[in-house]
Amino acid sequence: KYFNPLSFLVITMAVSAYLSFKSGYFESFANNPKNETEQSQPQNSPMDKRQLSQFDLIRLEAYKIIINDGKVIGLVLITPLISVLGWIFFRKPKRGIAEHFVLQSYLFGLSNVFRVVIIIPLFLVLPWDVRIIDNIFQVVFLFYLIVGYKQFFNNNLIWTIVKAILIFALFIVLFWYSIYGFVYVKHQIMNLFI
Repeated sequence: KYFNPLSFLVITMAVSAYLSFKSGYFESFANNPKNETEQSQPQNSPMDKRQLSQFDLIRLEAYKIIINDGKVIGLVLITPLISVLGWIFFRKPKRGIAEHFVLQSYLFGLSNVFRVVIIIPLFLVLPWDVRIIDNIFQVVFLFYLIVGYKQFFNNNLIWTIVKAILIFALFIVLFWYSIYGFVYVKHQIMNLFI
Protein backbone atom coordinates (compact mmCIF):
# COMPACT_ATOMS: atom_id res chain seq x y z
CA LYS A 1 0.00 0.00 0.00
CA TYR A 2 1.26 3.49 -0.82
CA PHE A 3 0.37 7.08 -0.08
CA ASN A 4 -1.02 9.03 -3.03
CA PRO A 5 1.75 11.44 -4.11
CA LEU A 6 -0.66 14.17 -5.16
CA SER A 7 -2.43 14.01 -1.78
CA PHE A 8 0.93 14.13 -0.03
CA LEU A 9 1.94 17.16 -2.09
CA VAL A 10 -1.34 19.00 -1.51
CA ILE A 11 -1.36 18.29 2.25
CA THR A 12 2.26 19.35 2.76
CA MET A 13 1.76 22.46 0.62
CA ALA A 14 -1.33 23.42 2.58
CA VAL A 15 0.46 23.06 5.93
CA SER A 16 3.53 24.86 4.59
CA ALA A 17 1.43 27.67 3.10
CA TYR A 18 -0.53 28.15 6.32
CA LEU A 19 2.56 28.23 8.53
CA SER A 20 4.48 30.42 6.06
CA PHE A 21 1.58 32.88 6.00
CA LYS A 22 1.14 32.91 9.78
CA SER A 23 4.88 33.34 10.39
CA GLY A 24 5.28 36.03 7.71
CA TYR A 25 8.00 34.04 5.97
CA PHE A 26 7.23 35.01 2.36
CA GLU A 27 6.17 38.55 3.26
CA SER A 28 9.58 39.10 4.84
CA PHE A 29 11.19 38.96 1.38
CA ALA A 30 9.39 42.17 0.45
CA ASN A 31 10.67 43.84 3.63
CA ASN A 32 14.22 42.51 3.37
CA PRO A 33 15.97 44.10 0.34
CA LYS A 34 18.62 42.04 -1.38
CA ASN A 35 20.68 44.63 -3.21
CA GLU A 36 21.93 48.17 -2.77
CA THR A 37 19.42 49.80 -5.12
CA GLU A 38 16.55 48.44 -3.06
CA GLN A 39 18.34 49.35 0.18
CA SER A 40 18.95 52.94 -0.93
CA GLN A 41 15.20 53.59 -1.11
CA PRO A 42 13.53 54.68 2.13
CA GLN A 43 11.86 51.72 3.83
CA ASN A 44 8.37 53.21 4.25
CA SER A 45 8.18 55.62 1.32
CA PRO A 46 5.80 54.66 -1.47
CA MET A 47 7.56 53.95 -4.73
CA ASP A 48 6.90 56.47 -7.47
CA LYS A 49 5.60 54.33 -10.33
CA ARG A 50 6.54 57.01 -12.85
CA GLN A 51 10.23 56.42 -12.06
CA LEU A 52 10.02 52.67 -12.62
CA SER A 53 10.52 51.09 -16.03
CA GLN A 54 8.01 48.63 -17.43
CA PHE A 55 10.33 45.75 -16.54
CA ASP A 56 10.58 46.99 -12.94
CA LEU A 57 6.79 47.10 -12.70
CA ILE A 58 6.55 43.58 -14.12
CA ARG A 59 9.23 42.38 -11.71
CA LEU A 60 7.45 43.90 -8.70
CA GLU A 61 4.14 42.37 -9.74
CA ALA A 62 5.83 39.00 -10.27
CA TYR A 63 7.22 39.15 -6.72
CA LYS A 64 3.75 39.97 -5.41
CA ILE A 65 2.34 36.96 -7.24
CA ILE A 66 5.01 34.71 -5.71
CA ILE A 67 4.35 36.11 -2.23
CA ASN A 68 0.56 35.94 -2.45
CA ASP A 69 0.06 32.80 -4.54
CA GLY A 70 3.28 30.85 -4.00
CA LYS A 71 1.74 27.53 -3.06
CA VAL A 72 -0.78 27.55 -5.90
CA ILE A 73 2.11 28.22 -8.25
CA GLY A 74 3.86 25.24 -6.66
CA LEU A 75 1.02 22.95 -7.64
CA VAL A 76 0.46 24.43 -11.08
CA LEU A 77 3.99 25.32 -12.19
CA ILE A 78 6.85 24.09 -9.98
CA THR A 79 6.15 20.37 -9.80
CA PRO A 80 5.19 19.93 -13.48
CA LEU A 81 8.12 22.06 -14.67
CA ILE A 82 10.70 20.10 -12.66
CA SER A 83 9.00 16.86 -13.73
CA VAL A 84 9.34 17.72 -17.42
CA LEU A 85 12.96 18.80 -16.98
CA GLY A 86 13.74 15.60 -15.05
CA TRP A 87 12.06 13.56 -17.76
CA ILE A 88 14.18 15.28 -20.43
CA PHE A 89 17.46 14.76 -18.56
CA PHE A 90 16.79 11.27 -17.17
CA ARG A 91 15.07 9.52 -20.06
CA LYS A 92 14.71 5.79 -19.64
CA PRO A 93 12.51 3.45 -21.66
CA LYS A 94 10.40 2.29 -18.70
CA ARG A 95 10.16 5.70 -17.02
CA GLY A 96 7.56 8.07 -18.41
CA ILE A 97 6.49 11.55 -17.43
CA ALA A 98 4.04 10.11 -14.87
CA GLU A 99 6.86 8.48 -12.89
CA HIS A 100 8.75 11.78 -12.91
CA PHE A 101 5.67 13.60 -11.68
CA VAL A 102 5.29 11.09 -8.82
CA LEU A 103 8.98 11.46 -7.93
CA GLN A 104 8.78 15.26 -7.97
CA SER A 105 5.58 15.23 -5.93
CA TYR A 106 7.31 13.27 -3.20
CA LEU A 107 10.49 15.36 -3.35
CA PHE A 108 8.60 18.66 -3.30
CA GLY A 109 6.38 17.33 -0.51
CA LEU A 110 9.48 16.39 1.49
CA SER A 111 10.91 19.85 0.92
CA ASN A 112 7.66 21.29 2.29
CA VAL A 113 8.06 19.12 5.39
CA PHE A 114 11.63 20.42 5.74
CA ARG A 115 10.34 23.99 5.41
CA VAL A 116 7.75 23.43 8.14
CA VAL A 117 10.04 21.56 10.54
CA ILE A 118 13.34 23.43 10.07
CA ILE A 119 13.06 26.58 7.91
CA ILE A 120 10.01 28.27 9.48
CA PRO A 121 11.26 27.81 13.08
CA LEU A 122 14.72 29.00 11.99
CA PHE A 123 13.09 32.06 10.41
CA LEU A 124 11.15 32.76 13.62
CA VAL A 125 14.41 32.70 15.58
CA LEU A 126 16.46 34.66 12.99
CA PRO A 127 14.00 36.78 10.95
CA TRP A 128 16.67 39.21 9.72
CA ASP A 129 18.50 36.38 7.91
CA VAL A 130 15.58 35.37 5.69
CA ARG A 131 17.66 35.38 2.48
CA ILE A 132 20.30 33.12 4.01
CA ILE A 133 17.59 30.84 5.37
CA ASP A 134 15.97 30.66 1.92
CA ASN A 135 19.34 29.84 0.35
CA ILE A 136 19.68 26.99 2.85
CA PHE A 137 16.26 25.76 1.75
CA GLN A 138 17.28 25.91 -1.93
CA VAL A 139 20.47 23.92 -1.25
CA VAL A 140 18.50 21.30 0.68
CA PHE A 141 15.96 21.09 -2.16
CA LEU A 142 18.83 20.53 -4.62
CA PHE A 143 20.18 17.84 -2.28
CA TYR A 144 16.71 16.19 -2.27
CA LEU A 145 16.75 16.23 -6.07
CA ILE A 146 20.19 14.62 -6.22
CA VAL A 147 19.30 11.90 -3.70
CA GLY A 148 15.92 11.26 -5.31
CA TYR A 149 17.38 10.97 -8.81
CA LYS A 150 20.22 8.76 -7.57
CA GLN A 151 17.83 6.37 -5.82
CA PHE A 152 15.23 6.37 -8.58
CA PHE A 153 17.53 6.00 -11.60
CA ASN A 154 20.65 4.48 -10.01
CA ASN A 155 22.95 6.38 -12.39
CA ASN A 156 26.56 7.41 -11.89
CA LEU A 157 26.69 9.81 -8.91
CA ILE A 158 28.71 12.49 -10.73
CA TRP A 159 26.37 12.52 -13.73
CA THR A 160 23.37 12.58 -11.41
CA ILE A 161 24.78 15.62 -9.57
CA VAL A 162 25.57 17.43 -12.84
CA LYS A 163 22.13 16.69 -14.29
CA ALA A 164 20.36 17.71 -11.06
CA ILE A 165 22.25 21.02 -10.96
CA LEU A 166 21.37 21.65 -14.63
CA ILE A 167 17.72 20.80 -13.96
CA PHE A 168 17.68 23.13 -10.96
CA ALA A 169 19.33 25.99 -12.88
CA LEU A 170 17.02 25.58 -15.88
CA PHE A 171 14.06 25.36 -13.55
CA ILE A 172 14.93 28.70 -11.91
CA VAL A 173 15.31 30.42 -15.29
CA LEU A 174 12.13 28.92 -16.77
CA PHE A 175 10.15 29.51 -13.59
CA TRP A 176 10.95 33.23 -13.43
CA TYR A 177 10.49 33.72 -17.17
CA SER A 178 7.09 32.01 -16.89
CA ILE A 179 6.02 34.39 -14.12
CA TYR A 180 7.44 37.44 -15.91
CA GLY A 181 5.79 36.28 -19.14
CA PHE A 182 2.45 35.87 -17.41
CA VAL A 183 2.63 39.37 -15.95
CA TYR A 184 3.81 40.86 -19.26
CA VAL A 185 0.97 39.25 -21.23
CA LYS A 186 -1.48 40.36 -18.56
CA HIS A 187 -0.27 43.97 -18.93
CA GLN A 188 -0.45 43.77 -22.72
CA ILE A 189 -4.03 42.51 -22.59
CA MET A 190 -4.98 45.18 -20.05
CA ASN A 191 -3.42 47.87 -22.28
CA LEU A 192 -5.67 46.77 -25.14
CA PHE A 193 -8.71 47.76 -23.13
CA ILE A 194 -7.38 51.06 -21.80
